[in-house]
Amino acid sequence: IVIYNFIVKNRKEIPKKTLIYKIQYVAAKTVIWTVERVVLLFIKNESFIDPSQFAWTKILEENTDIIRADFLKLWNEKSVDNIDVTILSEEQRTSVDKDNWYTIPFYIWGAKFSAMHELAPRTGKLLEEIPDITTAFFSILKPHSVIKPHFGVINGYIRYHLGVIVPEDYNQCAIQVRDIKYHWRERESMIFDHRHQHEAWNKSNEMRVVLLVDTIRPLPAPLRWFMIFFTKKLSKSPYAQNMLKHLEDLGHSSEISYLEFK
Repeated sequence: IVIYNFIVKNRKEIPKKTLIYKIQYVAAKTVIWTVERVVLLFIKNESFIDPSQFAWTKILEENTDIIRADFLKLWNEKSVDNIDVTILSEEQRTSVDKDNWYTIPFYIWGAKFSAMHELAPRTGKLLEEIPDITTAFFSILKPHSVIKPHFGVINGYIRYHLGVIVPEDYNQCAIQVRDIKYHWRERESMIFDHRHQHEAWNKSNEMRVVLLVDTIRPLPAPLRWFMIFFTKKLSKSPYAQNMLKHLEDLGHSSEISYLEFK
């Protein structure tokens, strides 16, 4: 397996056409292909996963009012409503159009965005209690928006959604994972395997907001250790560092620290 170890300093953007980016891209794809086939030996390979098996999902549900208040504070008072996903990550431009999908990040692939934790400390504290968390952000899908079918990074992670603000007619708003459709509901948890093809839409006149969290999937110790190693490498790769640079360009500079897994 090819292991890459280029470290991007000072969060300088590394364009996709550069040799460094291409080497890391090929190396990561090689690692992912190998690991996914091993992970498949230990999982059911289901589209959706029962959230009740994780104690932290209930805690987030019980604190939905706090999480919603923090979101509204960030969205309305601190002018973070300019973080368009297509500006943050050029890799997303194939799956969603500009001005459709917005984000307020707390963690980006193991990199902790300290400013959001300071502005929304109660939500930040709740997130800090989630075992093996790697990514967390408010995901805002604007009215009449579509996220096209796409695949996640690797099946060593699972993806969680908490319904924070859901349009009154929730039937107009859904995510489909393979051939199964799910309609978000406020205060309700949902977990899915984002390595399967999935798509989402909001056909209503209201925005849809979920708290999105990625964690390392429960796996045997050697695989979990590898996923921790992979996450740490990914957090310092051009893929993640470019996102942090784009946040700075949008005026959201912050001290960046990196997760230490227990």
